[in-house]
Amino acid sequence: MEYISSDISIQSMLEELNINKTSESHVVKQTAKLGETIFDSNKQQTSILFIVSGLAKKINTDYQNEFIINLLKAGNVIGLYNGLTNHAQMEERVIAITACTFISIDREYLLNYLAIRPSFMELLIKEMSNTIAKTHNRMMYLSNLSRENRVAASMLELSKEIGINEGDHIIFPKAITKKILSDYSRVEYRYFQKLFSKMKTEHLIDSRGPRIEVNQELLEEHIGR
Repeated sequence: MEYISSDISIQSMLEELNINKTSESHVVKQTAKLGETIFDSNKQQTSILFIVSGLAKKINTDYQNEFIINLLKAGNVIGLYNGLTNHAQMEERVIAITACTFISIDREYLLNYLAIRPSFMELLIKEMSNTIAKTHNRMMYLSNLSRENRVAASMLELSKEIGINEGDHIIFPKAITKKILSDYSRVEYRYFQKLFSKMKTEHLIDSRGPRIEVNQELLEEHIGR
């Protein structure tokens, strides 16, 4: 058994799991194409996934109308709650919205390894708790906002999470379309389009071809009114 570092992080954990695997199937790098389902809570889970690159959307399938719970990026974990508890937290799927690369860790291998590396268990429980709390807080926050402010707040949040700095501007990756923003804000698309046009005239946002530019300062002022 080789312990590679005293620095406990997702990256160091993955490196150590890879070094000490006894089967090639224990740690596997995989890819997903745009639109491909990466995870489905209704299917038997044999691994836990760690995103290395790309973007994916986690959608709730409990309701008649699917909505986006979270947008996932490099460093996020998929199927952790299900993998650690052997129960689904909710009915959900994760779908790639760009090409994605992720590390698949065999569930049994990981659970056995956590028994001898409690610091990794603490790390994963903290990751799981933070994700659940963040999702709950966002849903509660949005439920108390008007539809217009839901859109503004969601755009502001995502611009800080995955926005790309280009000089004085923050621009969303091309994968972040108006439909994704509508679903993430939990606002019906037809009404979202009206709000989008209104926000453009107020210079809260702008369009650069398929990419959306946001003004974080004006969005914050708008929400605070």
